[in-house]
Order: sequence, then C-alpha cells, then structure tokens
Amino acid sequence: PNVPHYWFNLVMTYWKRGDHEENEAFLKKYIQYLPDSHYYAVWLHYYYGKVLVEIGEWGEAEVELKKAASLKNQDAQNELDALIKKKANPNAEMKAKQAWLARKKQKAPK
Repeated sequence: PNVPHYWFNLVMTYWKRGDHEENEAFLKKYIQYLPDSHYYAVWLHYYYGKVLVEIGEWGEAEVELKKAASLKNQDAQNELDALIKKKANPNAEMKAKQAWLARKKQKAPK
C-alpha cells in the first residue's frame, strides 16, 4: 500500500473534522519517517504547520512552514508570511492558544 498517500488522507480527514490534536500527534510521530524528497512530504509539513498554528504552537509551526516552503510550496510560504505578521503582536500567540482551548472545551462531551 501507498502509506504516505494513506497518511495524507488521514491528515486531511483530521483537518476537515477540526481534530487538530489528533492531527498534531499523528504528524509528530510519523512525519520523521518520510524523506523530504517524497511527493507528500511537502504537504504533510504544510498541514503540520497549519495545525500547529491552529493550536497556538507558533514556534514549531514556523519551523514546519519553513520546511514546506523550502520544498517549493507557495501555500506554505503564504502561511509563513501570515504567521510572521501574527507574531508581531506580542499577545497573539497566547490568545490563539486560549481560543484553541476554548474551542476544545466546547467540543468535549458533557
């Protein structure tokens, strides 16, 4: 089976459902096994960066987006540029983390 293709489909499923913590855990564990030369590497780094932005882990997000941008992904470069602008506000990262925690709390089963 084409494992990276399966990984990409799983990442997209998590993304569409808003399961950013599941996505982050999956990508953190498996992205290291995919060489940068692989077709899906650029997209997995890109979505890993986007997930990290969503959950307020901007330092790590910047690393992943730079990696994807270095693999010639213009979407990643655009996300990276937007993240750099967000980081100019000293409280923005903390607010992003708080917003993620609030969304997560709303989703939690009662």
